[in-house]
Formats: sequence, C-alpha cells, structure tokens
Amino acid sequence: ASNNPLHFHKNHSENIVVLEGEAIMKIGNDTLNISPKDQITIPKRTLHEVIKVLGKKPLKVISVQSPKFDPKDRFFIKKQD
Repeated sequence: ASNNPLHFHKNHSENIVVLEGEAIMKIGNDTLNISPKDQITIPKRTLHEVIKVLGKKPLKVISVQSPKFDPKDRFFIKKQD
C-alpha cells in the first residue's frame, strides 16, 4: 500500500522534483516511472498517487505547492475493489 494514496487538491498545483529512489506514479490517466532528477507538475484538481516504490531506496522528493499547501485541500479518493 502507498503512503500517498489517490487524491487531488482543489486549490493548489504541485511541482515535484525527485531526489532519490524510484517509483510508479499515477497522474490523471497517465502511469509513469519516476526517478532522480525528474520534475513533475501536477495541476490542481488532478488525481495523483504514488502506486509503488521500486527497489530498496525510499522515495525522496521536494514538493512545491502554489498557493501554500493546506492539508484541508487534500481530498482522498476511496478505490473501488
């Protein structure tokens, strides 16, 4: 299970730079492998999640959000089994 389950932000966009580790990430309808030096922009209202961290190294990222991050602006989506 991911510690960053499927969610979106109504009011802010998110920009991620991968520092260490590799993972599979879902952004909107796209599934991509992310690795160090990748830069990802997630527009507001776009569903996204880290599906799985690959390998033994933890995933470390810098996440810059605009406007300022507010935890109340994170809406989790319950997956259908």
